[in-house]
Amino acid sequence: MTKSMRLKQLKLSGFKSFVDPTVIPFPSQLVAVVGPNGCGKSNIIDAVRWVMGESSAKNLRGESMVDVIFNGSSNRKPVGQASVELVFDNSLGKLSGQYVSFQEVAVKRLVTRDGDSTYFLNGTRCRRRDINDLFLGTGAGARGYAIIGQDMISKIIEARPDDLKTYLEEAAGVSKYKERKRETLQRISNTRENLDRVQDIREELGKQLARLERQAKAAERYTQLKNEERRYKSEILTLKWTELNQALASQRNKIAESSRVVEQHKAKLATCKNELVQHQDFLHTGNQELQAIQQQYYQVSNEIARLEESIQQRITEKNRIAKEMGEIERDLDETFKRLQSDKSQLTKSSNAYELLQQSLSTLHADYTNQVSKLKSLQFEVSQNQEAWQSFLTRKNHALREIELASLQLKHLSERKQDTLLRLEALNRELYEQDLEPLEVEVNELIQKEQSITEDLQEAQRKLENTQHQATSLRAKVVEREQQLRNAEINAQQIATEYASLLAAQQSAFQAKNEWCSLPEWQDKTRVIDEILVEEPWQFALEVVLGDSVHGIMLDALEEASLNTTPTHSGVFVVREEKSSMPTSYPRLIDKMKGPIPCWIYSLQQIFAAENLTEARQWLTFLSEGQSVITMDGVWMGRGWIKTAPQQTKDEASFLTRQKVLTRLSKKKTEANGEVLQIQQETMKLQEVLNCIFDEVESLKALVFDTQNNLHQIKAVKDQKLNTLVQRKKRYSILQEEIETLTTTLESLTEEAVHAEDKAKNRELESCHFDEEEEKLLEVRKLAESSLDAYQHQLEAIQQLLRQTQLQSDREALSVEQCKSSIQREEKLIDSLKQKQQELLLRYKELNIPEEEVRKPLLEKTNVFNELEASLSNRQETIDTLRQQIVIINQVAKEAESLTIAAEEALQQQKLEEQALRIRAEGYVDSLIDLGLKPETVRETIPKDASRTEHERVLKEIEEKIKRLGAINLVAIEEYQTELKRKQHLDHQYQDLSEALNTLEKAIAKMDDETTTRLKATFDHVNESFQMLFPRLFGGGRAKLELTCDNLLEAGVMVTAQPPGKRNSTIHMLSGGEKAMTAVALVFAIFHLNPAPFCMLDEVDAPLDDANVRRFCSLVKEMSTCVQFLFITHNKVTMELADQLIGVTMREPGVSRIVAVDVEEALSYTQRH
Repeated sequence: MTKSMRLKQLKLSGFKSFVDPTVIPFPSQLVAVVGPNGCGKSNIIDAVRWVMGESSAKNLRGESMVDVIFNGSSNRKPVGQASVELVFDNSLGKLSGQYVSFQEVAVKRLVTRDGDSTYFLNGTRCRRRDINDLFLGTGAGARGYAIIGQDMISKIIEARPDDLKTYLEEAAGVSKYKERKRETLQRISNTRENLDRVQDIREELGKQLARLERQAKAAERYTQLKNEERRYKSEILTLKWTELNQALASQRNKIAESSRVVEQHKAKLATCKNELVQHQDFLHTGNQELQAIQQQYYQVSNEIARLEESIQQRITEKNRIAKEMGEIERDLDETFKRLQSDKSQLTKSSNAYELLQQSLSTLHADYTNQVSKLKSLQFEVSQNQEAWQSFLTRKNHALREIELASLQLKHLSERKQDTLLRLEALNRELYEQDLEPLEVEVNELIQKEQSITEDLQEAQRKLENTQHQATSLRAKVVEREQQLRNAEINAQQIATEYASLLAAQQSAFQAKNEWCSLPEWQDKTRVIDEILVEEPWQFALEVVLGDSVHGIMLDALEEASLNTTPTHSGVFVVREEKSSMPTSYPRLIDKMKGPIPCWIYSLQQIFAAENLTEARQWLTFLSEGQSVITMDGVWMGRGWIKTAPQQTKDEASFLTRQKVLTRLSKKKTEANGEVLQIQQETMKLQEVLNCIFDEVESLKALVFDTQNNLHQIKAVKDQKLNTLVQRKKRYSILQEEIETLTTTLESLTEEAVHAEDKAKNRELESCHFDEEEEKLLEVRKLAESSLDAYQHQLEAIQQLLRQTQLQSDREALSVEQCKSSIQREEKLIDSLKQKQQELLLRYKELNIPEEEVRKPLLEKTNVFNELEASLSNRQETIDTLRQQIVIINQVAKEAESLTIAAEEALQQQKLEEQALRIRAEGYVDSLIDLGLKPETVRETIPKDASRTEHERVLKEIEEKIKRLGAINLVAIEEYQTELKRKQHLDHQYQDLSEALNTLEKAIAKMDDETTTRLKATFDHVNESFQMLFPRLFGGGRAKLELTCDNLLEAGVMVTAQPPGKRNSTIHMLSGGEKAMTAVALVFAIFHLNPAPFCMLDEVDAPLDDANVRRFCSLVKEMSTCVQFLFITHNKVTMELADQLIGVTMREPGVSRIVAVDVEEALSYTQRH
């Protein structure tokens, strides 16, 4: 293991109970957080997990993310946001990527009550994924193995195989590969879906293209036939329109005749309706009179029926009362008979009851005397029984003591024999405990361990120095790489500018002087390349020279071949030395350096003025042939002036561009040289850095091998030392046990002598028990026989007493029943007599003469007969009126039928006329839809044209169009569009197929790398786990197992067996054993891939002092490479810490920090 980046400090504000801004430093490798329960210690672990990207509120002991914000207390209000910042010391450059050169890396998270969560990395806002990527593979993520909260230590060891494998993946650093694989698989899935969609679209487009090609061929034929169809349709419609107009005129004449017939029938119908109304009035009056008579008729009929029913009811009631009175007479006779019988029975039962009561009194007295005698006998038998029981108790006790003494003697003999055998075995085992060779072997292992520890410390020191050199050199390499990038960018910019300017110069040059590209002049020096002039006067010189600035410089004019006929115009100039003749004004030639070209205009006669005013002043003093030019290119002489446009000065100056090109060429050469130099320096630094990295790797391997060797030596030493300690303990235990057994043997001998004496005494006492037993049995037998005789007599008296009592109870019950029956029958007689009187009164009321009852009925019957005769007369009159109305209705119906028939005929004629008109209008509309008028078409139709012939031809054309089927008139355009789309999709399909192959290769490569890393990690962690487990438990064995052979799909299971146990599963271990096993597993992972830090929240809570000491020893050892922050209540664990951080809650609900440096505190106490 090597040191990783270190946790420097933690900053909290508004997070849970840390409401005030709080900075918690972590200056050492062992930091302990202490404090009472509920003061907020675990909130520090929650803060670290939260800032590193934890998204589950459940894992932060809350219900939502807003719960991490301070929610107020009795003295404080809630705050609006919470923030946590972790600061890491990355001076060794352990972080990869862009943060390798940072000395410190700060990770910050901020959340508001709106639920908005923001992440920052070194002050720059970032995503949560960036934070996860930063710690990916280090074990220090929100769900990594570096943070172990409360109750998590045992859950790690009991986790499902897939969850446990996650820790190994994190340790192997393949979690990032797993994430990349997940993304790649997602891309493959998306690519396959896209590929399927593209293939479906391609197939569909192929079908559409074939269809569109067929449709395009039919389009032209369809257009031709539709034109012919339109012409014939228009002519047919016009012919039909003409025929319909003729039919409309005939139909209108028929409508006029039908209207006259309808009016005649309507007049006849009106006459019939008037007569019908008169007869209906007569009928209505007759019906009203008939209804009045019927009402009286029905009323009288109802009264007659009511009177008849009343008479019948009176007769029925009279008969019922007579019958009921007879029944009451019979019931009275029967009740009187039962009453006499019950009174006779009551007298008999009363006499018998009195006699039985006298017998009961006598029997009770006899029973009482017999009971008193029986009790005295029972008391005597009881005393005899007690004496017998006392005798049996004494006898059994004596026999039991004799038996116990015998058993005790036997038991003491067996114990004595066992003690002798055990004593012999212990003496033999004590002799076999040879401690001296084992002590020598342990001392040798201790010396070897010290030597290897010194070698390890030396190797670690060298590794740390080399890593420091690598970090420093890496920073230089990064700096050189940045310089190289800047130099390359600068060289590229110069080259781009040079190439652009050179292209413009060459383009302008070729446009003006194509003759310079001839083979014979390509190697000659040009005027523009040789002239050197001051920068402000370049434009002025170019105005003077004109096109000759592109001329060829010659040493002599003879070099110009003028023998052949020239095909191009050209300029050839001979070099000339500059004259140093003094002049009164500055000349243009004075602004030039080196050789100058000869020219028709002598440059020595051209003066150079700074501005136009100065040039005009000089002009009056110039001689013939002299001139003056300004910087702006204004050239003047006596009687003439020449100017150049501004555009020429700014954009088309050949001399200016040439000078810039010369300067850029030099800068380009210098920049390329600088790039080459920096590249060489960077390569040298990189070679040195690679050498140092190789040395670091070799030192790491050396440290790793030395550590493994040290661990192995320690494991063997601990095992031997443990064996030695166990043997020493066993030796002392054997000595103590031998002394104890010797004392026990002496005690057993004394007890055996005492037990033997006691058994002899008890046997002498048992000889007198037989005589006493015979006497007691005889007395007991006599008392029991007397008691049995008295008991039989008492039972006979009891039986007679029960029988007499039962007869007495029966007679008493009979007396009561008779009395009750007599009372009931007397009440029944009274009730029957009363009902008999009531019926007699009702019978007298109903016994009225029949003539008086039937007199109202006869009167109503006479009135009923009169009403019946009147009703019959009125009914005959009404029947006559109804027959007349029926006759009139028949005549009216006949007239109405004729009217309706005539109207229907008229309506049908109108409908036919309307149909003809609508059809004619439809033909006109159809022609208008075709863009024609019927009058116009009728003029073009031949006079002998036949509609039948036209329809036949049109039908043939329509059949041809039908045979063509559905026609797509835009098929050609659609075909071209779909063809282009098909070609584009074919190209896209090929691209997707290639992308899919690339992704599948990437998956296979990642699987291979993952399998290799996982295999190495599993083996190393398993080996470390097997080594650490016996150290923590003082023995036993443990290992990791895969659930299947495929490493990518297999889960990881833990098998652990503490010393002396053969448990089949990890769940059978106790809480402390599970915690120790989990610690061994986590520390085994740290051996392979140490996280930047390790946070333990009360991991030692279920451990006893001995296990806590082993745990602390292992933590102390690993703190050389891993920074530990642990929360504890255990004093032994507190003693391990270099730095104590106390958490207090003096103010309710608010946590504060108190830090103590243990070493500084110890030195302070020693000084004072």
